[in-house]
Amino acid sequence: MGHATALQPVENGMNPRETQSMLLERIASEMNRLKFYMAHAQNLPFIENMEKRIQSASLLLDASLGHCFVDGLEHRDENVIYNCLRAYAAIDNTRNAEEIFRNTVVAPLIQKIMLHGPSEAVAESSGDELENDYKQIKQCIEKDCKFLLEISSVENSGLHVFDFLANSILKEVLSAVQKGKPGAFSPGRPTEFLKNYKSSLDFLVHLEGYCPSRSAVAKFRAEAVYVEFMKQWNVGVYFSLRFQEIAGALDSALTGASLAPVQNSHSDQGKSCVLTLKQSVTLLESLRSCWREDVFLLSCSDKFLRLSLQLLSRYSNWLSSGLAARKSGSAGSNPGCEWAISAAPDDFIYV
Repeated sequence: MGHATALQPVENGMNPRETQSMLLERIASEMNRLKFYMAHAQNLPFIENMEKRIQSASLLLDASLGHCFVDGLEHRDENVIYNCLRAYAAIDNTRNAEEIFRNTVVAPLIQKIMLHGPSEAVAESSGDELENDYKQIKQCIEKDCKFLLEISSVENSGLHVFDFLANSILKEVLSAVQKGKPGAFSPGRPTEFLKNYKSSLDFLVHLEGYCPSRSAVAKFRAEAVYVEFMKQWNVGVYFSLRFQEIAGALDSALTGASLAPVQNSHSDQGKSCVLTLKQSVTLLESLRSCWREDVFLLSCSDKFLRLSLQLLSRYSNWLSSGLAARKSGSAGSNPGCEWAISAAPDDFIYV
């Protein structure tokens, strides 16, 4: 089993590598049957005496199958790869095949992009940005990984038990980002975080494009590494920071002791410039900020809607309290309403 050169072709036109893969597939099938018998005869003396020999044969099979699979990947021999995958499926050892593909094909490509990357000047300017990395990774998947994904998704082949997208490609990408660009996951820089998060979601959608069916997409999303990848993105903290930023700006504007007129220099269809209040302008800017493309996050849409309503409520309460204070002639029971008492009647027109 360990010497491919000792195996002779069994048919014309079949190379030793393919012959070995066929032999290994048959051995794997027999090993699976043997393990089935062992599971139903555990306490028999002759089975216990053979246990070490069977374990040794199993280890030898794993090693030989691994060498053959690596050889098939390096030569992109579809028949060899297909036979090896069927052998791995027969002995229920899909993880080994996924790890071998990850270490042999995927890891060198991803590490070249993520860890070594472009020149230092470009690296400094891009920082922890992932968009360009994902673009290169997509090209590598198309060029160097698609062939295996297509083999493992052949209909009625029994190879649906493998998930190279999640356990080989995504797993290596996650590891590379954690090692090479850990700051990409940090919500402490909201703008960069959002850009990387959206790029990551787009990358996951791209991977799902290789799934041959809806059930395959569901299986991909249920994989542990997919769940772990999504856990890296703390969108809750991101929203909290945006909340403080947006709500804080309005609150600062409304706590002023007087109304602050602001001269807007924009024109609207030839109309003359209009005079508005800083408090009103800040409210409008805060509302727009909730839905700006570089702020808004679809998964937090309910929270941003709530924040918008809270901003309107805060402005409404500020105005109502101010009017109540002006009517009573004192801000004693309404702290922060001094602006309403000192304001000229005309100022309320601008509100």
